[in-house]
Amino acid sequence: MSIAFDKPWDIRSLVWSKTSGSVATDGVFLKTEMMIDGAMHYLKLSSYDSYRGIYGHEAVNELVASRLGGLLGIDVPEGRLGRSLVKVDGREFETYVFSAKSFKLTESRESFESYYVAYRLSEKESPLDFCRRLGWDERIYLMFIFDYLIINRDRHGANLEVLKNDTIKLSPLFDNGLSFICSCEDESDLEKFDIYEDRPVNNFIGNKRLGRNLDLIDKNVRFNELVESDKDIIFNEPIYLGSTANRLAEQYNVSQNTIKRNANLAEAITSIGEVSPEAKRKILHGEVQISNNKLEALSRASKDEIETVAAEIEEGTFEGRKPRNSTLTQADIASESILPEIRKLNTIISDFASSFNSMFRQMSTGSPAEVKTVLRSYIDQLEDLYKNM
Repeated sequence: MSIAFDKPWDIRSLVWSKTSGSVATDGVFLKTEMMIDGAMHYLKLSSYDSYRGIYGHEAVNELVASRLGGLLGIDVPEGRLGRSLVKVDGREFETYVFSAKSFKLTESRESFESYYVAYRLSEKESPLDFCRRLGWDERIYLMFIFDYLIINRDRHGANLEVLKNDTIKLSPLFDNGLSFICSCEDESDLEKFDIYEDRPVNNFIGNKRLGRNLDLIDKNVRFNELVESDKDIIFNEPIYLGSTANRLAEQYNVSQNTIKRNANLAEAITSIGEVSPEAKRKILHGEVQISNNKLEALSRASKDEIETVAAEIEEGTFEGRKPRNSTLTQADIASESILPEIRKLNTIISDFASSFNSMFRQMSTGSPAEVKTVLRSYIDQLEDLYKNM
């Protein structure tokens, strides 16, 4: 089961338009961009107009198409869906929002239509023959199959892009919202909808009908076979969009910086332990003093830097190690008397952070109940330690 949060994600500060992230003409649906977990994402709403507001189910279609494509092994953006608070034209709505990580990265991009017009041999070379000449035929055939399966009505010349960097390649198949039963607004429409009808569509490559495009495939192409259990994956609860730390902070009323920092500290200690279990043991037992700022930096450090620090800790030459005086003061004696409890506290906190970090990495299979169980266990351990000190 995916994480389901009690409260919708509040993104009312975002500005929506039909051109966000577009390289060509206006799109059909309102979009925007934002950074989520350190990466740029594109967000998309379902249909909108000034008198009905947000309606339809295109955002949900995007998620189903994303999951189906992933199972088939077809190149589609990995998507998420979240119940969200948004603001459009001064009006507030609670609705589902689809989010997908940007595939642009460092590449420049251009709509397929404009690239085709610029580089075709002549006006007689069709878009499909153009793709065959460039060795993109298998990708296009998979697109024909995928669009047929999802009944995609809108694979126009800008709903496929050419990515250009060291190599030139086709983009993942994005903008899949006008698919499935997107034209059905009520039960009556749904009852009359024939999924096998070869209806006219807005294709730029191939024919204007999805079924006829299958006849254009002139070679064997490979894709994964679906199994019965894939139905649960496709139609499982939505994976809620937004920063995981942000959502957990909102859900449990704690600072998202604390969540992120604890995860980073645990990651750094885990990385040190992979290089030197002895160095990790010394950190967890308080035998070496290493600041949170240093651990924070190590969570982003290279493997060579981590190996250097681990070796210094293991050898006892780490710069941050607390010096041991041969003559103990009264304060030292008092400190020594509670040192075992402090070490136990360090171990508990570190164990919790490691456990939380592990769960943090696998949120797609977690649940609020599991998060609360870990937090409750942590609180109980600290209370027991407090009582025994």
